[in-house]
Amino acid sequence: MVAVAKGLSAPMRQFLTGLTARHTIQKGFSFVNENGQNDRPSDLAETINREKATNHPVLRKHPVSGAET
Repeated sequence: MVAVAKGLSAPMRQFLTGLTARHTIQKGFSFVNENGQNDRPSDLAETINREKATNHPVLRKHPVSGAET
């Protein structure tokens, strides 16, 4: 990721600065439902996403090395 960050053009770096990424498990549980499973995985996914979803900056510094990733 360090190499990717270093390879960004100035306009792309400016565009990405300030954006955040949100990670959930919704897609994984949607796949289960689409393949004939019951609604239980969907209920569980909604609960986990509500309580455990993770947000972080798209461009950030590594906590140990300080390198932008």
